[in-house]
Amino acid sequence: MKKHTQELSKDLANAKFAGIDFHKRTSVVAIGDTHGGLIQQVTLINEERIIREYFQGFVGLECVIESCRGYEWLVELLEELGHTVHMGDSRSIKLIAVTRCKTDKIDSKILMELLGQAVLAYMLPAVCH
Repeated sequence: MKKHTQELSKDLANAKFAGIDFHKRTSVVAIGDTHGGLIQQVTLINEERIIREYFQGFVGLECVIESCRGYEWLVELLEELGHTVHMGDSRSIKLIAVTRCKTDKIDSKILMELLGQAVLAYMLPAVCH
């Protein structure tokens, strides 16, 4: 079950990027268009069924996950669904995107925007195998 959704636009067909702020129990996901503009933001409970159900509705997303412990299963699932996954180094991201107010929603949106604007293009794809 989704925990919370902020839908800014119903046009999810233009989804290209996903910024994912992963935590032990939940993930905050920001979905962006081809220009890195926010389309939708949602908080998902970290259960494989829920994550699969949400992300299988998208085709070929470029995803970025802020590196943290226990994310490997999420990377494998997203890749299985045909998405490309990158890992963002939290120290580098903090240097690039300094914010006065730090929340999971802001973090996921910043990750998506940085990937959408090719600022994080230097990152290597996530490897869990």
